[in-house]
Order: sequence, then C-alpha cells, then structure tokens
Amino acid sequence: MINDGLLALIIMEILWTIVRYLGKQEFSLNPFLFIGIIAGIRRLLSIEAELSLGHTPDVLTSTIELGVVALIILILVFAYYLANKAGEAPAHARKQLEEK
Repeated sequence: MINDGLLALIIMEILWTIVRYLGKQEFSLNPFLFIGIIAGIRRLLSIEAELSLGHTPDVLTSTIELGVVALIILILVFAYYLANKAGEAPAHARKQLEEK
C-alpha cells in the first residue's frame, strides 16, 4: 500500500516537472531530487519488508544495502537543501540591490 502510494507520488512529480518544462517555466532541479528521495525511501521500505518477512536469504547483503540506500537518501536531502538555498540567494541579493 505504501509502496503504491510512493510510486504514484513519483509519477506525479515526473509529470508535473514535464508539464512545467513544456510550459516554458524555469527549470528546477528540486523535483528531480525530490523524486530521488521518494524512490530511495521506497527502496528502503521494500528492503525492510523483505527482511521482516524473511524473504532474503543473505541478511548481511540486505543490511549493507540498507546502509547504502540510507546514505544516498541523506545525500539527496542535503543536495535538496543546498538547491533551495542556492535558489533563495539570488532573490535575496536582488532584494538588497533594490533597497539601495
């Protein structure tokens, strides 16, 4: 159920990004980072479900994969944060120039 909901969210974000791009609006990196974060969380949840149900014969490999996916999610969240800060910086600089 959660897996299907996250997949629907990924598809909606991709479609929204395409619609914005075709509408000649400004291209943004944030939706792609958001899609990556959602996909990572989806994979994390599926690995945990496989482990809890005992469908994984090699627990060590699954545990390592959990750690790698968690690290990728953290990197994507940090990149999302940096992308948002970079987007705010030019607007803040323009506001300061207008005040002078």
